[in-house]
Amino acid sequence: MGKFITLYEICELYFEAVRHQHPPRQAEHIINEFRSALFRLLLPEWGFVRKSQGRKMTDADVRAATDHTKTLCVQRLLKVRALLEKALAAATLSQASRNTYGNRLEQFFQWAEQQSWWPCERLLRIQAQCRPPRQLSGRRHYSDLPLTSRKGQYLRYRLVEAETPSALQTQLEELDRLLAAPRFPGRVFNPVKPITRDTYMKDVRLLLGFFYQHKQEPVLLHQLKLEDLVPLVTEDDLEELSCRQQKKLWREKQLYLESWLCEYFEFIRVHNHSTSPSTQLGKLIAVQRVAYYLYRHQVSRKGDYRSIPLLVTIEDEISKVVALKKRWEKTKTHAANQEHKWPEAVEGETALTTLRRAIVEPLRLECRPRRKDGVFREPFVIAISHQHYLKWSLLTDLPPRRQKAYRTTKIALSCPVVRPAEVPTEGCCFPLPPPEEREKNHDGTLADNYLYKTYLYKGSVYPQGLWILELTSFKTDATYGVYSMMIPDRPFEDGSTSYEHLDRYLCGWWMPEGNKKLQTYDWWEPQLQGRRGRWVTKGRAEFEPQDSCETPHRQQSAIWRSGYLFPVPNTGLLASGSSFSGSFERTSYQILAKRITPHMLRYMWATWAFQVGLNDQELRSLAYAMGHSVETLRNMYERCTPEEKLRPIYEAIDRHLFKQLEEPPEKASSKPNVLTLVEDLRQLSPDERQQILKLAERT
Repeated sequence: MGKFITLYEICELYFEAVRHQHPPRQAEHIINEFRSALFRLLLPEWGFVRKSQGRKMTDADVRAATDHTKTLCVQRLLKVRALLEKALAAATLSQASRNTYGNRLEQFFQWAEQQSWWPCERLLRIQAQCRPPRQLSGRRHYSDLPLTSRKGQYLRYRLVEAETPSALQTQLEELDRLLAAPRFPGRVFNPVKPITRDTYMKDVRLLLGFFYQHKQEPVLLHQLKLEDLVPLVTEDDLEELSCRQQKKLWREKQLYLESWLCEYFEFIRVHNHSTSPSTQLGKLIAVQRVAYYLYRHQVSRKGDYRSIPLLVTIEDEISKVVALKKRWEKTKTHAANQEHKWPEAVEGETALTTLRRAIVEPLRLECRPRRKDGVFREPFVIAISHQHYLKWSLLTDLPPRRQKAYRTTKIALSCPVVRPAEVPTEGCCFPLPPPEEREKNHDGTLADNYLYKTYLYKGSVYPQGLWILELTSFKTDATYGVYSMMIPDRPFEDGSTSYEHLDRYLCGWWMPEGNKKLQTYDWWEPQLQGRRGRWVTKGRAEFEPQDSCETPHRQQSAIWRSGYLFPVPNTGLLASGSSFSGSFERTSYQILAKRITPHMLRYMWATWAFQVGLNDQELRSLAYAMGHSVETLRNMYERCTPEEKLRPIYEAIDRHLFKQLEEPPEKASSKPNVLTLVEDLRQLSPDERQQILKLAERT
């Protein structure tokens, strides 16, 4: 009972006690004075608002105030004396009324503190550690909400490595090196990043799988080669041919290429309902890279590829698809149903603020260590809650980069042997490893992303520490360079902060609670030193992560170790793109019945920027924080509705045009009516008329 008793029930018990202790007339007098003090002084501090403005409350106000007490729990009374002092200081009451009201409330407080239902400190502390009850939606998996009209399973036709003929495998390995190796003999274009290389190679294997499984005239698997995608015409093949014969040969090869491309795009349209120009563009660029590989011996610079007719054909096909892609972007056409990916914002909110209210804040409360009945949750489950909340928080509380930046972010798992001077004795340190211990690109530039905690940043000292997300490996790093994002320590209503959630995830959560398996705290937090308690979770370590991360070039040193910030809980390995994105889709589907991905959050931030009317400087800052230009922010990511785009001009029309029409110029600017003036003069005395005539003559 004590955990759920309301202020209304408490008052009823108090009135019963007063009537039992005092004569009826005196008891009613005490009750009336107490009720006046409660309604006039304390309830406004707890959110009650009177509708009447008079000194005396109306019957409707009394009924509303009584109903309001039914919504307030007993925990409100724990800090009520300080609240009463504040209310008395702000009230416009006589000293006698202050004394009367204060005494009646103090008598009530003293009586309440002696009751069995009065909440003890431990009960309140436990209640504050309980997560809210889950609101089960009944939704199971986000695959139940398809984004396209495709029926059934996605047709898989990729040529896997296990069934690849050895000769073709050799070609693919050489193509792989041509695309991404730091140096490759005869290559006339710059190497691409590994993630781009992987995308090209995936598309090439899809095309090869189509050729031997689904093409109208399939190629036998053991005969399959890259020349089936792009016919190779050597200089020796052309040497004995006339110009006319050469043109005919090239035309035959061009028609072959165009024919199978048409067949392939029709195949993926029919079987996988794939109509997106972005998908087509990816396949065409993969074909172009195969052509670069096959014709690499016939060029000495990249421009020479344009002299090869087959490369010209591929470029023409790419140009057509690029034009279609731009048209889709301009007309906001999408292959996927955007209504299934975009949250329905309530009135007065943007999509971004709706997400923060409906998803991010509930996920934060889900991190609490106890179930609703007060029993501690499983340590592994608490760690999962923290990881999930932090992923959402990073992408909704701050301008988000692409998901790969967060998915591959690392943290240091070791510290320097000697404590840096700026780190306080009780400070927890997650340092940024020195450059020589970090992953590098072939050109010597940094190629990893780190979250680290520092106490000295750009010449300023931070006694409590500052978390920094440093990104050196992302899609546009060649343009924007190293990016350092300061993560603010935001306070929450329950007294916790964002840094506390991050610390509990990375270092575990020790609490001075429990009766079994208690330990004595001996870590860095001075306020907990020597106290008995327990670890409710080991945080990230609950996942048994496969630390440490190894660079592709060498083993890390014996001193410096690193691990991924968000390893997969069940395996401890680096999350794949689909796994990382799927965790967002799963949560958003279960809560909002929408499939929201990390990349969709970038669209929401851009749209929010234009909805709230950021100025040019703020837009440039947001675009930089997201890793692209303002033009990209506006042209690609902004998704304001037509009504939202038209609202500013309609408001300007009402403000500048119709407001002026509603307020015509003053009549004083026009000529006065003579008859009206004569009538006014007749109302004056003879002396007043003489004074007016004298004034008129002077002017």
